[in-house]
Amino acid sequence: MLLFRNRKISQKYGIVLAIVIILFLIATVFTSLILNDLTKKLDDLDRKGEQALVLSEMGSLLRAKDIRVSDFILLEEPISIDQYNQQSDKLNALEEQISSVLTSPAQEGILNQIKANDNEMNRIFFEMIIPSVQQKKEPEVLYLKQMSANLRTQTIQYIDDLQINLKTEYSAAVDRAKAQARQALLILLISVVAASIISIILSMLISRIVDSNLRKVVTVSNDIAQGKLNVEPINYDGKDDIGQLASSTNLMAENLRNIISQLLSVAEHVKSQSGTLKMMSNEVKDGSEQIATAMDEMAQGAEQQADAASNISELIESLNRQITDAREDGEQLSSSSEHVLHLSGDGRVQMEHTAHQMEQITTLVSSSVEKVRGLEQRTMEISHLVKVIQDISAQTNLLALNAAIEAARAGEHGRGFAVVADEVRKLAVQVDDSVKEITGIINGVQEETTDVVTSLNDGFEEVEKGSKAMVDTTETFAGIIDSVNDMASKIQMISTRLDSINDGSDKISSSSQEVASVSEESSAGVEETAAASRQLYASMEDIQESAQSLAQLSEELEQTVKQFTL
Repeated sequence: MLLFRNRKISQKYGIVLAIVIILFLIATVFTSLILNDLTKKLDDLDRKGEQALVLSEMGSLLRAKDIRVSDFILLEEPISIDQYNQQSDKLNALEEQISSVLTSPAQEGILNQIKANDNEMNRIFFEMIIPSVQQKKEPEVLYLKQMSANLRTQTIQYIDDLQINLKTEYSAAVDRAKAQARQALLILLISVVAASIISIILSMLISRIVDSNLRKVVTVSNDIAQGKLNVEPINYDGKDDIGQLASSTNLMAENLRNIISQLLSVAEHVKSQSGTLKMMSNEVKDGSEQIATAMDEMAQGAEQQADAASNISELIESLNRQITDAREDGEQLSSSSEHVLHLSGDGRVQMEHTAHQMEQITTLVSSSVEKVRGLEQRTMEISHLVKVIQDISAQTNLLALNAAIEAARAGEHGRGFAVVADEVRKLAVQVDDSVKEITGIINGVQEETTDVVTSLNDGFEEVEKGSKAMVDTTETFAGIIDSVNDMASKIQMISTRLDSINDGSDKISSSSQEVASVSEESSAGVEETAAASRQLYASMEDIQESAQSLAQLSEELEQTVKQFTL
């Protein structure tokens, strides 16, 4: 069986067919040799049959020659001699023809007797009968005629004996030919039966080997199809089609075990990562909720700041009007010093009130700056959390892609894994899209926060300048009160200082307007930030739902993988 061990199934049956063909060819060769010999013997039989006709013709020629002798004796015509010579020549030719096919000494002896008698008949005719006829010796002619007739009868008897001998030999040759034909038929029949039996035995043997080994492969394949991957490997000593199929089945089982193990590990890892993602999304959700609360508080502070800035603007306008009135009445200060003193006292009170308002504005602006900076820090922390979520999403997407590839390798058995892996990949893509949207929102919030911080810093600087101006104005009014008795001598100085105060009040008015504008912008920015925080909160809820869905899908993937027995 070593001849068949490493052969393909088609080659095995091809070898069986070749053996059968070789047996048929051998039988055909033997049969052909026998038939060829039989053909030669049949040709010899044909020739022997022809010689029987030749012998018959020889007998006819002898009788014809005897008739010519009688004709010559009766008619004495020379034509009878010519006809006798022609018939003698034909007889001699037939004697030479038949001598070439005789095979036994007895046959040759009979032919020699025929030739001798024919020669004796010719001698009697030419040397005795013709002269006797010409000499009219009738008794002698009759005697010679009787002698010639006796030779003719004896010669015809020899011809009959030779013909019987040839017929006997012909019959024996026919019997041998028939026996040889039966032998050829028997050999051909035995060869066909032997070739058929050998082909059936070899075919059954090969079919039994192929069927038993294929049954092992089918059993292992059915176990694998039912999820039993802990099957024993197929042991087959051969490199034929079944050996290759057994090796492929063993390799498929090993690869499926590795793939299922990897999928189980991936499912557990995805389950763990989904729990981490869910926890982080909860943290981000809580942080976004805190940011939204802080933004609402900042919005309220910004509104208060805007109201304070409006009050400052109104106070500055009132101050400008008072300074204008003071400058117009500067010439009347000498006669109205008491009135000026009263007004100066009122102005001092108002300036102190204004300074107090400026300090409140400074405190509000400083608090707004600190809160906005805290908001910026929180958004940076959110950015860090979003980066972690994005990394987890990318890793999940990569794991889903690997699972899809391994499922595609598994073919029909990995179709369920491919569906789950595709759902995991879609969920990872949705998480990545949500993370990108959150990143854009956070970047916008950071930019708006930076702008608000810058604007608040500028407003803070302007408020500090206004506070300083208020302090200077307060000190000036204190000097006015202290120097009211010396007012007359310092009218010119007061007028000059009023001009300076007028210029400063214009600047303060401009600064207060800028503070009001910045406060309005800060309020709008804080409202936008609050809206972005609420949107971030909603996105975190979506991410949390996606994390829960991812955890559920990972559990389904794990349950599906556990259906296989490793």
